Amino acid sequence: MLLCIGVSIATPVIDELIDEVKELRDGVEELTNDGITVMKDGIIEGIDDIKFGKVMEDKITKLAQNYTSFMDSDKNTNSSVQFIMQTEEIKTIEPIKTTIEEPAEEMRFFQRFLALFKR
Repeated sequence: MLLCIGVSIATPVIDELIDEVKELRDGVEELTNDGITVMKDGIIEGIDDIKFGKVMEDKITKLAQNYTSFMDSDKNTNSSVQFIMQTEEIKTIEPIKTTIEEPAEEMRFFQRFLALFKR
């Protein structure tokens, strides 16, 4: 009889413990999926950005070594390049060509008089 009473008291406690363990499992799963995985992806993306930036810096430095600047013309020596800037493509706008008709010379009285008979 005592054993039955002990089991009947322990059953709700065990059920509650099982529910709490399930809740803990769900929390760990959520932390893994929404926290750690997202953080890992962000760190990997950040590392990739850093690597890209380093490669870009190395290429710019290499290209800059081949350029000379003539800004120091008063001493007649070439100096290192002051700025290198990467921009989007600059597109030029084609100028609109318009033809301007030259106004006809004004006819004098006698020229207008002769023009009446030329028609």
